[in-house]
Amino acid sequence: MALSFDRDYSLEEVQAMLPGEVKPVWYWVNTYNEEGLNGQKNGERILFANQVYGMKGVNSDGTTEEDPRLSFISAINSGLKRKSRYQLQFRRLYERLSNDKGEITKENIRVIGVVVTGDTASMKLLRDKNYIKAATLGIVIDKY
Repeated sequence: MALSFDRDYSLEEVQAMLPGEVKPVWYWVNTYNEEGLNGQKNGERILFANQVYGMKGVNSDGTTEEDPRLSFISAINSGLKRKSRYQLQFRRLYERLSNDKGEITKENIRVIGVVVTGDTASMKLLRDKNYIKAATLGIVIDKY
């Protein structure tokens, strides 16, 4: 299930407010300026896949990522150094997240949504949470 929040939160706040039975697998990072974020909140803007940036919450082996901000920051810094067609995107991300202070810190990373997994009972725990602005159900499968 994909959840959009009512505002941006720190990673620690997101992890604390989600029920323990829900597994966050991807965090949507706030890479927008105030005007862009307000337009998104008011439904005035549709985002495409190449306009949304985030951090993985789990590794490829299914284990929880200890601090996803570290690999996210590292990926941006690496992308800045490589000559590729994405270099302009990396530059914009770097400038937005570093607040023009010369480096991105963990505190600069704010989360505006999350993709979570879990069973029906754990998803029901998210009902009526005041921090959730919108939710979208993805794929539903039976246990195998």
